[in-house]
Amino acid sequence: MTPMNTFQTALSSPRVSRILFWLGAAVLAAGVVVMIIKLVPGSSGSETAPSAGFKPALPAANPARLKTSSGKPVTTFRQLDPSAKLAVRKFVTTAVTRTHLAESWSYLAPSMKKGYTLKTWVKGDIPVVPYPVWKYDELTQYQLIQANKKEITVDMSVSAAPKDKQRPLVFRIGLEKVGTGNHGRWLVNYWMPRYTPIVPTDK
Repeated sequence: MTPMNTFQTALSSPRVSRILFWLGAAVLAAGVVVMIIKLVPGSSGSETAPSAGFKPALPAANPARLKTSSGKPVTTFRQLDPSAKLAVRKFVTTAVTRTHLAESWSYLAPSMKKGYTLKTWVKGDIPVVPYPVWKYDELTQYQLIQANKKEITVDMSVSAAPKDKQRPLVFRIGLEKVGTGNHGRWLVNYWMPRYTPIVPTDK
């Protein structure tokens, strides 16, 4: 019997096969342990323990909710600061209706003004979805979505005059606080319609 035949015969032995199987499993397990040590933070002996003054901290919370002058959380549009309500009114009755556009300029956040000057804004080619709002003070309805010290979001339902033949629509308007202290102002930074999908009915 040649040495090669002897080697092949040994490999075909059930006992040798079991030894090779367990040897391979051991090598694989050792490799997995090494990878865990290298990839998982803190699993290596080289990691240092936290210092004595270390204090775990949660991620920063969302900005605090707005409060009224009496300290109660703002939960309705009516409770908003008059300057925020004025910004909404001026924006809708000028930029949205495309009338007296120059008046809307002072109530736009920097993100809304980007790429525009007052001269180009008043031409009417602006990134604001138009709608012929009718009787704003009488027919407009509001739902406050969120109000914190940095952002305000409101859903508002507006109506058009019968002659315009347009159904009432719900728009979402967003405001951001620009500036601090007495110089802080609420300015409009978002305006988009909230469409409701039409569900088909069987005829």
